[in-house]
Amino acid sequence: MTTHTTHTTHSATDTTAANPVERIVTAVLILAALAGFAWVGSMVFTAVTG
Repeated sequence: MTTHTTHTTHSATDTTAANPVERIVTAVLILAALAGFAWVGSMVFTAVTG
């Protein structure tokens, strides 16, 4: 039982450490998606007005 408790504590520590990383990765992915949509929109705008 002691090993299980130690493992649970270790997992909780890892999860706490991973939260900021997950938030950063999510923010970067959202920004990348927005940049991609903006690029596609600019290509469509160029094709329509060109």
